[in-house]
Amino acid sequence: MFIQIRDSADAALIAEGWERRFTADPARAKEAMELYLQVGYEVRAEPVRASGLRDECGGCHEIALQLQTIYTRKKPG
Repeated sequence: MFIQIRDSADAALIAEGWERRFTADPARAKEAMELYLQVGYEVRAEPVRASGLRDECGGCHEIALQLQTIYTRKKPG
């Protein structure tokens, strides 16, 4: 399943220097966050918001709202 999520919250995070990596289920998101932390990134996970889903997602909204989007940025310094 490919879900493209773009909304104003995504744009705000990008403006703060965060890079959108991918969207995953919570278990995979946790694994990825641990790996990004180990290699020196700041990491955050944001829940998928219904406002960010495209109309084509139709019946997948319920599943998509359980996912998390991972963002990273290099630590200052």
